[in-house]
Amino acid sequence: MTPTIVGTTISVGVGDTFRIVGNSFYPGAVTMLWDNSINVNPAGSTANDTGYFNATFTVPGTGFGSHNITLIDSGLQKFVTFVTVVQSITISPTTGPIGTTVTVNGFGFPASGTPAGTVYNATITFGISATIRNGSLTDASGQFTTTFNVPSGSAGGANTVTATTNDTAATAASKTFTVSAAFTISPTEFYANSSNTEVTASGTGFDTTKSYFVAIDNLFSPFGNTTNGITPGQSGSSLGSISFRFIGVGFQPGLHVVSLYETTQTGGNNRPAANATFNVLADPVTSSAGVLAAINATVTTINNTTGTILTNLNAINATVIAINGNVATIRTDTGIIRTNVTTIAASITGISNGFATVQTSVGTLTTTVQSLGSTLSSVSGTVGTISTSVGSLSTDLSAINTKVTSIQNGVATIQTDLGTLQGTVTSTDGKVATIQTSIGTLQASVDDVQTTTEGIPGQVNVPIWIAVVLALIAAIAAIASLLLVRRKIAG
Repeated sequence: MTPTIVGTTISVGVGDTFRIVGNSFYPGAVTMLWDNSINVNPAGSTANDTGYFNATFTVPGTGFGSHNITLIDSGLQKFVTFVTVVQSITISPTTGPIGTTVTVNGFGFPASGTPAGTVYNATITFGISATIRNGSLTDASGQFTTTFNVPSGSAGGANTVTATTNDTAATAASKTFTVSAAFTISPTEFYANSSNTEVTASGTGFDTTKSYFVAIDNLFSPFGNTTNGITPGQSGSSLGSISFRFIGVGFQPGLHVVSLYETTQTGGNNRPAANATFNVLADPVTSSAGVLAAINATVTTINNTTGTILTNLNAINATVIAINGNVATIRTDTGIIRTNVTTIAASITGISNGFATVQTSVGTLTTTVQSLGSTLSSVSGTVGTISTSVGSLSTDLSAINTKVTSIQNGVATIQTDLGTLQGTVTSTDGKVATIQTSIGTLQASVDDVQTTTEGIPGQVNVPIWIAVVLALIAAIAAIASLLLVRRKIAG
C-alpha cells in the first residue's frame, strides 16, 4: 500500500504547532526533514506495526511561501508534502507583569529590497489601545527582531501583540501576551499601634472584567465593597489597577499578609490572585526591649543626663536584684527592667569566699563571682587581679579559695572559684611553694598536697635519701669489720 499523510492545515506560521498523520509506512522511526535539511524530530514520529503514526512539531524559523516536509521511514521510503508559511510572529516571554521586556521575532513579512530600493517597517502595537510600542525594518528574507516593554495602564489577562508592515496589503500577524498582576504594600514595615501610619496597598495588571475581595491574614476585610469586591480601574493610566489604604494600628508584632481573591459569579471558592506582606515591629515604648533601648540611647547620646535617668529609676523604687554578665535585672514598681550594667554605674567593690559585692546607683548586690563573667587576669605573690563585667579588683587569692591540689613532677595544679590553673614549681620549703603560671608568679601553701618531688629545685627524692643512708650504713659496717680483723691479727 502506498504511504499517505494528512496534515491538519496547509498554511502555517513560524512557531505554530503542526500535526502530521501517516499510514502504511514501514514500522519504526520516521525521520522528518523541513526543506530537506532541518530535522524537526517531532514527538510520536514512530510508525506502529500497521504503519500508522501521529506526530506534532513546531514550525521552525523560515521564510514566507511554500516549503516541503520530507518523511523517510525505516524502509528508506520517502514521501514529500508541502505547506505554505504565512507571515507570523513569535514573542518571548508570553506572560509577565507590567514593565516586562518582550522580544518579538517576525517571519514571512514583505522583504526589504524587493523590488530594489523598497524598505518595509514592521510596527508593534500592544493591548486594546493598539498604541505603537516599537518598530523594526524587515531584512531581505522578510524577517525582523525588536523588543518593547509592557506599558503601564495595561489590563490584566490576555493582550494582543500585533506586527504590521507598511506594504500596500498592510501585512500583519499577532500573538497573545498575558499580563500578570503585581501587588505591593508601602511601607512594608512599621510599629504596632502606629495610629498615624497610613499603609497603601496597590497593584497593576488586574483583569478589568473581574472584581476582587481583600483579606488581611486570610480574614476578609471591610475595605471597599465587601459584597461585590473591588473593581480595577477601567480606563486611562488606571486601567487594570487597584489601590486602597488602611491605618497601621491594632496589629500584633510579626509578619502579616494582604491578599486579593478573584470573585466568582457562580459560587464556589474565590481564587487567590495576588498577595503582599508587611512586618509589624514591637512598639518601642511598651516593649521591654524598647525600654532598654530607650535607656541606653539616652545614656549614649547625652552623657550628662545620667543623674536624671537615675532619679527616674529611683522614683519607681528601682532595685538591682541580679547581674548576669553585663546585663542587670532591676525590679521596679512597674515591673522588671533589664539593662546594661553601665546604665546603673555598676562597680565591683569586694570579693570574699567566692562572692562579689557590687555597688550600683540602684542598690548594692552580693552575687557569685561567676555571674559577673569573672576571670583571673594576673597574679603576684598572694594577690590576684580579677577582671569582671563591672570592673577589675585586686584581692588576696584566698578570697577566691585558691588552693594547690596536686604537684606532679614539678607541675602544680591550682584550683580557684574562677577555674583551674597550672604552673611550674620553681621552689618550695615543704610548706609554701613558689609557682610560675601563664599569668604571673604566685605563692601558695602545699602542706596538705600529695606530691612527687622529682624535678623540684631544692628537693631530693626520698629513694635517693634511702640509698644514701644505706650506703653510709654499709660503709660504717665495712670500717667496723676492718678494725675487728686488725685487732685479731694484733692479738
